[in-house]
Amino acid sequence: MTVVSTGTEALSVLDEQSIDCLISEYRLPDGDGLHLLEALRIRDNDVPFILYTNAGSETLASRAITAGVSEYIQKADMDGISELIDSIEALLWEQSRREQSSKLGEMQTLVEFIDDYAIFLLEDDGRIASWDSGAENIMGYTRDEVVGEHLSILFPRDMLEQGVPSDLLTKACVDGHATTKGWCVRKNGSRFWAEVILIPHYDQSVDSRRFSMFTRDLTEQQRWEERLRQEHELTTRILSTAPVAIAIHDADGTRRRMNARARDILQITPSYDDQSVEDQNEVHYYTLDGTPLNDRDHPTQQVLASGEPLFDHEVIIERSDDSRVHVSINSVPLFDANGDIEQVITTGQDITELKNRERRLYETQQELEQTVDTLRQTNHKLQITETRFEALTKNSSFAVISIDGSNTIQYANETIEEIFGYDPETLVGSSITRLMPDELAPKHKTGLKRYLETGNRHLDWEWVELPGQHKAGHEIQLGLSFGDISVDGDHLFTGIIRDITEQRDRKQELERRRKELSELIDELERSNAELEQFAYVVSHDLKEPLRMVTSYLQLLEHRYANVFDEDAEEFIGYAIDGADRMRQMIDDLLTYSRVGRDNTAYKPVDCEQVVKDVLSSLPDMDTATITIEDLPTVGGNRSQLVKLFQNLISNAIKHSDTSSASIHISATHQPDNWWCIAVTDDGHGIPPDSHDDIFNLFTSLGDSDGSGIGLSICRKVVEQHGGQIWVDSELGKGTTFFFTLPPCDTAETEHADS
Repeated sequence: MTVVSTGTEALSVLDEQSIDCLISEYRLPDGDGLHLLEALRIRDNDVPFILYTNAGSETLASRAITAGVSEYIQKADMDGISELIDSIEALLWEQSRREQSSKLGEMQTLVEFIDDYAIFLLEDDGRIASWDSGAENIMGYTRDEVVGEHLSILFPRDMLEQGVPSDLLTKACVDGHATTKGWCVRKNGSRFWAEVILIPHYDQSVDSRRFSMFTRDLTEQQRWEERLRQEHELTTRILSTAPVAIAIHDADGTRRRMNARARDILQITPSYDDQSVEDQNEVHYYTLDGTPLNDRDHPTQQVLASGEPLFDHEVIIERSDDSRVHVSINSVPLFDANGDIEQVITTGQDITELKNRERRLYETQQELEQTVDTLRQTNHKLQITETRFEALTKNSSFAVISIDGSNTIQYANETIEEIFGYDPETLVGSSITRLMPDELAPKHKTGLKRYLETGNRHLDWEWVELPGQHKAGHEIQLGLSFGDISVDGDHLFTGIIRDITEQRDRKQELERRRKELSELIDELERSNAELEQFAYVVSHDLKEPLRMVTSYLQLLEHRYANVFDEDAEEFIGYAIDGADRMRQMIDDLLTYSRVGRDNTAYKPVDCEQVVKDVLSSLPDMDTATITIEDLPTVGGNRSQLVKLFQNLISNAIKHSDTSSASIHISATHQPDNWWCIAVTDDGHGIPPDSHDDIFNLFTSLGDSDGSGIGLSICRKVVEQHGGQIWVDSELGKGTTFFFTLPPCDTAETEHADS
């Protein structure tokens, strides 16, 4: 039996001697047990190798088995010592019976080396035959105190009453070994939970059967195992009930476990729990901007590569049904005793709804900011409006009053006091019927109720005249305009009120005067019609006797020319000339009267052609120079327009200062589509104080021998066409007559209006 401390020393022993079995810890000062196994296999593949260690884990066990150890036994396992002994016995029984005692002796040396077990020998009757340091450490007895005593001193009274010591000896003899777990007692009387193993064997040195007894204090292990069990149950419970997804990966990235929440997020059924996510579903990972995530960029792989934890890493997962979830991932590495990554714990929380809420919150915030901005602008506009409203109503000449749906006055400006006699502040909060006559208040309430219920109005809100009640008790006449607005379902009515008492009195007076004026106009029109009829009749009836007078005067002149002297002939000439002038005056007067009586429909009239016709019919045109610009076609009575131009042109020639008159006729298109025609001469002009008189009947200027009716005819023709005529003249600078005529496309309409 050889015991060494390092792997190097073990290899040296292998080089120097042949061994039957090698037992090694995993952790060695100069390496580990698996490296020693590798070196052992190079030298001799048949040597059994037992890895017996406290540094146990699933990963280490897997590595040990892969490396080819004969046995892998954990010290922390309660069956570990039994497994160790069984393994050693299997090797020893392969040797000859003659070497059995020697091998057991070597085994005794080996177990002496293991000081965390009480290992000692029992005689066939159960008395203690040997005592090692481990037994002394655990039980508290020295070798001298315990050798020769029965093993029952190691058990408490209740165990003795149950016959545990004798049962162990019997079972060991029958079955070849006996194992139990229960309470043992130390020298000081304290109890501890122990594992007891009895193995019978034949001791040639004493030529009798003995028992090897192995006792291990499991108190701390029991506590540790209970704690592990509780922690395991707690971990399982946490995994199953945790609201976040949890997955556990090995160092090679293989997923070993995941909870129900993780399966829900990834849409994985429990039957696939032993497979990787990628193997069972089409699950794709994306960054927040939609870029596909490579395998090496997966949070778990990043942790495996860097060894550093990863927190709050957000990804988008696309599942097999094409739905997407937004997940926040935390991934943390767990290290083994050597500092290597043993596992990675990854948690994930579905924050899709959170992100949706954040998005909605952001949108709401944007909308709120817009609303606040709108409200701010609205408030600013409202402040401006209120300022303007206050300025308008405060300094207004009319009263402003607002009421709600219950007839209560909410606002009244200062003008209310001027109209009704009430202080505005005393009116606020009272009923609007306070300002109404008693007989009007019920009608107002009925109408307001009907409007609030149906929206129907029975008054013209834009303007209505109603009586009001002054504070002094007398009625006042009011003009009112209404408007309403609804705010949160509440109606607010605002009225603008004017005191129209004086206005109404003036209106009634104007109406009375208008009626009188209308009657006077009717009388004047009747009188004018009678006058026109009289003038027409008189003119027509005077022509016949005047013609007789003229004829007889001419007959006297011809028949008695030799009889009359020069004075008589001169007198007869005067009489004939006077009769001719009388005839011309009667003709002009008939023409004037016909203008008002001619209702011929207006038609398009070419003014330029009218002027040409007039010029061709007038005598003495050789002494006049007449120029014509482009004249328009107007709507009118052609015969009347002929008279108009004839009188104006004749008048210009007659009043010329030179032997050859210069006359210019032009036209200007007005903005209202009418035409303004001008007839300009170079005569001696008209005095300014006569500009208004020349259009009156029987008005002549200077030594003119005209009838004084020509310009009156011109004015009547123009006014009959709906136009105006006026004169612009200065003495010595000539005269221009202006008149307006309608366009041809509105001639009949204008004629009807006129």
